[in-house]
Amino acid sequence: DREVTVNELTDEWQSRINYTPLNQDRKSYLERIDGIVYGPNPRQGYVAGLHFYHPDLEFQFPVPDNWQVINTANTVMIVSPEKDAIIQFGFVNATSPGAAADKFVADAGTGVQRRESSRVNGFSAEIVESESHGQTRMVSYFIQKERSVYAFHGYSLIEKFAGFASSFARVMTGFDKVTDPVVLSKQPERLRIERAPKAGTLESVLGEMGVPSSRTAEFARLNGRAATERIEKGELLKVIR
Repeated sequence: DREVTVNELTDEWQSRINYTPLNQDRKSYLERIDGIVYGPNPRQGYVAGLHFYHPDLEFQFPVPDNWQVINTANTVMIVSPEKDAIIQFGFVNATSPGAAADKFVADAGTGVQRRESSRVNGFSAEIVESESHGQTRMVSYFIQKERSVYAFHGYSLIEKFAGFASSFARVMTGFDKVTDPVVLSKQPERLRIERAPKAGTLESVLGEMGVPSSRTAEFARLNGRAATERIEKGELLKVIR
């Protein structure tokens, strides 16, 4: 379905912009993709051990053991093993934690059970506990770091909330600034276009280029070649660095 949709959209946009094929060769194509990010980009957030780190925005917070972390461009979802509790984290368009809490309460239409101002590792924060439709209970932390306001929402069914309260609190009160230079300097893998240093099978050439044997099959697929296929000296290959 995706392949069909991509072809349909391609035809549509080629027609819209009066597209003329460039008819460039493989070398030109490889030059254009040299340096693109390969796989997840840790600069946009990653999990190591029991912490979530965001090098670009310079924050971190703990994650509960065995909970699944789903990181998207705008939201981090942390889901309990039994999928009966969720912590949601993301950026809020607000000028302060108090303003963010006001907007949340107004938009969500939840019944506020508790609200208080606080601080989390030196950052100003607003805490709201609420219930919705007599079914779910939620604790929300709105935290300001520099000019940005972030929101945590931890929720579950009312009857299970007490069992998750400590996990919610540990994550939210663990929000802090990142100072570890190892985290701040974390870089993604990138696709690089390099020339084969000698002739031989793709497997032997990749080995000569410093590719570990555990990734030979992956790199062969990346190049659309068999590991036993002959490569000529100077041939352009895709590698990951």
